[in-house]
Amino acid sequence: MPLIASKISCIKPPSGSSRKTVADLNGLYLQVRVTKNGLIRTWIYRKQNLKDRIIFIGNYPEISLAEARKKTLEINTLIEKGCNPWKIHRKEKDTNQDGTPRDCFKNIAEEWFSKTKTNLSEGQKKRIMASLIKDVFPYIGSISVKAIRPKQIIEIARKIEEREVYETCHRTIGRIREVFDFAIINEYCENNPATSIPKVLKPVIHGHFAAITEPIKLRPIIRKIFSYHGVNPIVNILIRLGPLTFQRPSELRMAKWKDIDLDHSEWRYFVTKTKVEHIVPLNRQAVLLLNELKTLTGSGINLFPSSKDKNRFISNNAIRAAYASLEIDTSNEHTEHGWRATARTILDEVLHFPELALEFQLSHTNQKDRNKGAYSRAKYLDVRKQAMQAWGDYIEALATTDTKLDSIARKLKYKP
Repeated sequence: MPLIASKISCIKPPSGSSRKTVADLNGLYLQVRVTKNGLIRTWIYRKQNLKDRIIFIGNYPEISLAEARKKTLEINTLIEKGCNPWKIHRKEKDTNQDGTPRDCFKNIAEEWFSKTKTNLSEGQKKRIMASLIKDVFPYIGSISVKAIRPKQIIEIARKIEEREVYETCHRTIGRIREVFDFAIINEYCENNPATSIPKVLKPVIHGHFAAITEPIKLRPIIRKIFSYHGVNPIVNILIRLGPLTFQRPSELRMAKWKDIDLDHSEWRYFVTKTKVEHIVPLNRQAVLLLNELKTLTGSGINLFPSSKDKNRFISNNAIRAAYASLEIDTSNEHTEHGWRATARTILDEVLHFPELALEFQLSHTNQKDRNKGAYSRAKYLDVRKQAMQAWGDYIEALATTDTKLDSIARKLKYKP
């Protein structure tokens, strides 16, 4: 007898039994099971004398009687056409709605992220997922973790290396390795194709300049620098302008007043290394310090003249002495030159400013751009102005408030 929709909820296993199966029409059955969470009613399709004969259709009442019958008719139609509905069902079971495998890298990475990164700050979580979305998912996100080969991961690494962000490349490959380790432990795959990839990556080039690139470690050193009050007020301003402008220390020490335009908040000079004119948009915080400095040295040529000879520049030893008095380890912790790496990393990975704009702000131009003159020096200038002000606000917030890092970043994030 066919089932009646209004009586399905009354069907129960007989006393002393944990299961009851009731037939409907055309191979459709309702299976009722006793579980610790109560009765579960499940629609199944079953065809006698056929291999792989059971197909799970869904649970009642999520799947109504009418819907289950419709699905049953579809299955029988496939059989009449000579198709194997059990193979099709297994394929559907193993496939996402968009046609990608359920064990694709993106799905496994999201599971890895949700289960292993729970103790990280919101900012760290966003940076990790943003890097996967940007550099990994477009290339292997839709591929089953069983099918991914080392060559595909190397191609991802090379694309990141083309941007000359080698530390980012190493971190990204490290995350891919972690995802595959997670996949192996959870039996999604048996091998980790990323294991040997770090051996062929370009090395991270730190030079001899120690730099803090983690926001959580930055606040203490910023507070040290902005609370410093040495004997020489010029040095006090110099070590504050270092992080705010993040130009090469020698360029800042040798800056001339003729290159500073406080009315338009700009510093224009020819880079010693490349002989290319460079524009540094000055954030509000830097302008305030320069106005203060102008009362001290504005009548001369140099922003930071030597105390012994105003026609010469202040010695770099003055900066080193200030850092030493603040107990900043310039060999292993942070140097004045390190502000370039610090700003570059945080503006990119935390505040999400475009990498190319940041490269131009650091005066990292190639020969082709170098020959374009005015075009090169002004490239991405609007974005660079926004980046410099966001950086000044970020530094100021670290120095003067206890606001959480995530909140600071959320407020200052790049807005195209």
